[in-house]
Amino acid sequence: MAEKSKLEQQLTRYGNAQQEKGNAKSRLDEIFTILEGLENHPMEYDDRLVRQVLECVVVESKESIKVIFAGGLEVEQATQI
Repeated sequence: MAEKSKLEQQLTRYGNAQQEKGNAKSRLDEIFTILEGLENHPMEYDDRLVRQVLECVVVESKESIKVIFAGGLEVEQATQI
């Protein structure tokens, strides 16, 4: 019985992780759709908008940064030198 309980807990954790990942992907898809719609429209920098979308930017090295979006999605990007 202990093994069954342990496996059920693992399955629950996996399901929760998948749900969180799906939520983050959905939010990012929504953001990209909005950005694509604004592609040919002149925009001004909006600090409030940036603060809503981004949680933080981490400089990993001289060649790489990591952008962490609200919701926990992380994207690593090579810098252009």
